[in-house]
Amino acid sequence: MVRKTVEFIGKYDYGIDPIEISKKYGIPLSAIVNLKSNENPFPPPESLIESVVRALDSIPRYPDPNYTLLKEKISEYVKLPPDHIAVGNGATEIIQSISNIFLEPFDKVVIPVPTYTLYFFYSMLRDASIETIKMKEEENFTPKSEEIINSCKGAKLLFLCSPNNPTGSVIEEKELCSIIESIDTPVIVDEAYSEFYGRSIVSKVKKY
Repeated sequence: MVRKTVEFIGKYDYGIDPIEISKKYGIPLSAIVNLKSNENPFPPPESLIESVVRALDSIPRYPDPNYTLLKEKISEYVKLPPDHIAVGNGATEIIQSISNIFLEPFDKVVIPVPTYTLYFFYSMLRDASIETIKMKEEENFTPKSEEIINSCKGAKLLFLCSPNNPTGSVIEEKELCSIIESIDTPVIVDEAYSEFYGRSIVSKVKKY
């Protein structure tokens, strides 16, 4: 009764939980630095804690379904109109929503590898056909624009992670623009780690 695709995908591996490590090796939880999910090991700033405490009064109520205030704040940060912004419960929900919106069974999805696993996970849940582009270590795991362009013929989605998880490699803005302008495929550029790099192509959103 379960779809064959779901059986094939199997369980998503989030890594070993700190509690498991503590029990297995007898290490106190307080001595374990948990970096398995790219989480920040440092506590939140005091100002954020104070904001969360103030917001507790609103817990009995549903939040604004349009996320108006949040979109306005993000708009100020990325310098784009609020109607260009979609909000999700982390990047995972956004990736899932994109896959649900764009992909029909057997649609072609192009993904350079190695990269973030969930691009595959949600594409496969839509029964998409995935074509990978193998990035080479001697080329700093950076995909070549010409190879991407050739692979995107007939593709429904292209996922690009820049800076890439887990390699940290970056596709420069000129290369990204060349790819976007050369194909008809919607391009998803995941910049979850752009603040570490100090650059972003978010200013190109209105153009493309």
